[in-house]
Amino acid sequence: MNKSTLQTMGRFMFGTVLLSLFIYAFVAESSVMISKNDLKVNSVEAKGSLGGFSVRGLIVDGSNLFVNYYIGSQVFDLSDPSRPKSEFAIQENYKILGMRGDNLFVIARGGLFTVDSTSSSSPTFSPNLLEDVVDIQIDTLDQENRLFGDVLILNTLGEVRESLFFDIRNPASVELIWRDEITVEKSFAYNQDDNIIYIADTNNDLQSIVVEAVDVSDFSNVQPISLIQIDASQDTIGANAISFANNTVFVGTHNAGVKVIDAADSNDLQLLTTIATNDPNAVDVASEGDWLAFRDNSDHEVYLYDMSHPRAPVLKDKIATTRFNVSGRVAIEMGKLYIGQANGIDIYDIAFPLQDNLIAKIDTAFDNTPDMVSADNFVYIAQDSSVKIIDVSDKYRPMQVTQFSTVAETRRMVLSNEQLAVLSNGALELFDVSDHTTPLRTGLTTNVSNGATAIAFINEYIAVSNSADVQLFEISDVGELSQAGTLPHGGYDLVGSSDTMFLLDRTAIHAISIVDIAQPSIIDSITFEQLDVLPNQPSISIENGQVYVAYCEIIPNPKSFGVFQDYGGIKVFSFVDNAFTLIRDHTFNLCLKDIEVVNNIAFTSSNIFDVSNPSRILRLAAFDQEFKPPFDDDDVGKLLSIATVDDDDHYYRISYNQFQVYGYQFEGLYEVWLPIAR
Repeated sequence: MNKSTLQTMGRFMFGTVLLSLFIYAFVAESSVMISKNDLKVNSVEAKGSLGGFSVRGLIVDGSNLFVNYYIGSQVFDLSDPSRPKSEFAIQENYKILGMRGDNLFVIARGGLFTVDSTSSSSPTFSPNLLEDVVDIQIDTLDQENRLFGDVLILNTLGEVRESLFFDIRNPASVELIWRDEITVEKSFAYNQDDNIIYIADTNNDLQSIVVEAVDVSDFSNVQPISLIQIDASQDTIGANAISFANNTVFVGTHNAGVKVIDAADSNDLQLLTTIATNDPNAVDVASEGDWLAFRDNSDHEVYLYDMSHPRAPVLKDKIATTRFNVSGRVAIEMGKLYIGQANGIDIYDIAFPLQDNLIAKIDTAFDNTPDMVSADNFVYIAQDSSVKIIDVSDKYRPMQVTQFSTVAETRRMVLSNEQLAVLSNGALELFDVSDHTTPLRTGLTTNVSNGATAIAFINEYIAVSNSADVQLFEISDVGELSQAGTLPHGGYDLVGSSDTMFLLDRTAIHAISIVDIAQPSIIDSITFEQLDVLPNQPSISIENGQVYVAYCEIIPNPKSFGVFQDYGGIKVFSFVDNAFTLIRDHTFNLCLKDIEVVNNIAFTSSNIFDVSNPSRILRLAAFDQEFKPPFDDDDVGKLLSIATVDDDDHYYRISYNQFQVYGYQFEGLYEVWLPIAR
């Protein structure tokens, strides 16, 4: 061994010793001792999901509807279009292109994959099918990656952008059969009878669009067979979307309406006419038989035309949609019109007027959801002025059972013995949910403050809190509600335990005796530094005589003037002999809320912690924080994460407007979050 090697080894060993001493000193200073035996493998498995943030694209293929969200995707069974059934979902950021046999073809930036759609467990992805074929990055936000017959088309990212055509007859060994450079943005349509793919693209000068016919009947000799160029009549022009039906090609353009092209002879494409719209920017086109549907980008309406005479289109009807400048959200299949909205999919019979022939509405967005509770394989989600009930008996395929209305916008819920209490704006309702398909309202009172924000079951009573007081309502044998008592002290969250309830306000926790229900009284209080209540209210949970408070604040960043950062934590209190004691205040550079402690595990909307030893709180799992879309859009809505947990090792979240199911198994500890200075 030479001298240089010895010196290098010496420096390495010395550095290792210093690093070890630093870690030991840091951990010891924080009173957290970690042994190697603590560091075991833990498991949080993403299982099923429903819905997602914003329908970014939909594909109808026979009896299958494939929906791609901003994050995630979903498959619906359309055997009965009036009753679509969720069959399969992917939480991760994969986009579905279509299905051949039982294989779903999905894409991500890293490549192309297949997923077995019949799997009864979490989606299992194949190896990247392109790994040994071509080194590319796929434009996953482009809705024009398509699957036609045995041809799969992918648009690439990079300095030189291309459309790549692949033969997928053998999914284990896909073959690149043709490539074509993208000028601006390509879109594709398919003539299945003649195996012709039509491509629309825009020239760089934005003065013309090009529509090209490519013969894919022979994979060994894929070649263009004809081309038509359409010049801008004024200003500029661009190709947004393309569709084919009944020997006619339709191109939705930027600034020039919808171009109607005769493709009866695919070797000789001819422009027939132009359909003008109020806004000449047509971002979607879909066609079947004699029907053409397209959506403009100004009125945000879908227009339906009778194209039985292509030179003389006849407008039959139009219907409003939500604003979204994204293509790939209109489809026609088997006489049904599918329209992707920001928060779902509308399915119409093509009959007139359209608005009277809405046969199904798939609600895909779990937005404006302030609360969620679960028990016995059912999850109850408050949304707007309603409650959704989700059957999660199959954790990989959650199903919405029903959705029922409440008298006002829901705020909080609590569930006990198949009785669901719903706190709305100025009302308290009690529902019997023993029959999950048809919940029955048994009690209603409007003697509730409009500002009420918390609710809890305490024995046979329901407690409701606002900033000024706590109201206690008695439940009769038939489920009716009557006010039994009032405490002139309010708060933001509360929980109950036997004859005691715990009330959380901005500066203290109060233990309240309800032995005398007519005159509840405060037994003890413990104060702490004032908590912010906006944008996220603090929450409280209790287990084994310990009270847990999760909070989230927005504070100035001490290193950057005018910049704010998330700041939150968990406060742990004991309550013994009717007296509070602060055990620990763990603070973190992240928001914590919606705390629920079960078997010494604290579940929040973004993290899961081991709280078995309050002197050290250890993180077991972490999820994304609140979703903040990277763009401005009218469809964003409220995208705050909420969570709940059941008693069979499953955890439910709503994030990205998506209902998500996770299984968890914690065998040890794998990461330590040390308290930070306030």
